[in-house]
Amino acid sequence: MSAELYEELPYERTILENGVEVLSMPVPHARSVVLGFWLENGSRYQSPEEDGFAHLLEHMLFKGGDHLDAAALSDAMEPLGGNINAYTDRELTVYHATVLSEDLPAAFGILQELVVHASLPASELALEKRVVAQEAAMVAEDPEEWVQEELSRRMWGGHPLGWPILGRSSIIRRASRARLLDYYRRHYVGKRLKVVAAGQVDHATLLALAQQGLNALAAGDPVPGTEQPRFMPGRYRLKRQTLQAHLAWAAAGFAVDAPEYYVASMANLILGGSSGSRLFREIRERLGLAYSVYSQLEFYRDSGEWRIYAGANASDWQRCEQAVGAVLQTLIQEGPTPDEMERSRRHLRAQLLMSLEDVEARMSRLARQRIYLGRTVPVTESLAQLDAVRPEQISTLLRAQWANLCQIVCLPVSRRES
Repeated sequence: MSAELYEELPYERTILENGVEVLSMPVPHARSVVLGFWLENGSRYQSPEEDGFAHLLEHMLFKGGDHLDAAALSDAMEPLGGNINAYTDRELTVYHATVLSEDLPAAFGILQELVVHASLPASELALEKRVVAQEAAMVAEDPEEWVQEELSRRMWGGHPLGWPILGRSSIIRRASRARLLDYYRRHYVGKRLKVVAAGQVDHATLLALAQQGLNALAAGDPVPGTEQPRFMPGRYRLKRQTLQAHLAWAAAGFAVDAPEYYVASMANLILGGSSGSRLFREIRERLGLAYSVYSQLEFYRDSGEWRIYAGANASDWQRCEQAVGAVLQTLIQEGPTPDEMERSRRHLRAQLLMSLEDVEARMSRLARQRIYLGRTVPVTESLAQLDAVRPEQISTLLRAQWANLCQIVCLPVSRRES
């Protein structure tokens, strides 16, 4: 990797009168540009009567707008040869495109049509509700996905952070064009939109596109303050038509800006975040109790979650449960070894530095840091914080977070019960 890729590249930032934030980061080695329209609109910002609207709306925007219908949008995308897509999570909806730099105006026009000029045709809504229902059915049929959704619901109680991103089928079935249009007009506003580009991009060009295409967008309200979720510990035994037992644990995690961010990231990697982790080596490699076993962290604006999952034979679920608990307690009591500290530190360092070669990762990093932190974090600062993590910090953090947990054990229905 050349020396300049280790450095934090400069970026330019302009805020339009309606609150839209325009950010651009030229990447010297790039010949393409990655463009993202980042909306602070996710499943946690919905009311109970709108459960699933954020995700359904994302689908509907690809059905065309005031100037281009679905077929015209498809025709406009195809010659660009890149990738235009979208996703919705618990706090964000993102529309993104990767194209040659010469095609930036065309890509901007397409994303602008999606985000600003959606028409939400009623005939397409009826079809798309069926598509979303099929997507939800796929999740429901996957036992691991289903258990993870159940874990979210139970650990966060009735808070929207625990609602499925796909929403409830009963709400989706009743969604009308009028209600979805009202949701769209309230959430897709200037104060919640960041336009971010990285690669071979000129800020003046990007700004001119934004001023021409987005100035008419209503300013609206910034992302609403929501009640901070309260983690709900508990232990649940469920039964379902499955071939395996599915075991899932969760503990409270951390917000994106928490000072524990790097300690938690290293602790998770050592616990179950890689093929060299304690859980993988013990549960899968040494005991052979599970093919899939891992831990993962999710950081949100004001909270977070830390999960462990294992899928085991129905006859082995108790052994697996005990073994996972033993791995966790041993790591808490004895702490990580010097070798584990070195390997995890190098792993996270390599991930960070290699991501700097990826223009899309540059764009995403810039957007997320501006959204969640209000600043960009120099690479040298991140590396210094990784270097500062000590074994005793990992033990202390694990002990504190996993003192209270939410657990689900999902067992197959027996022949007598079926």
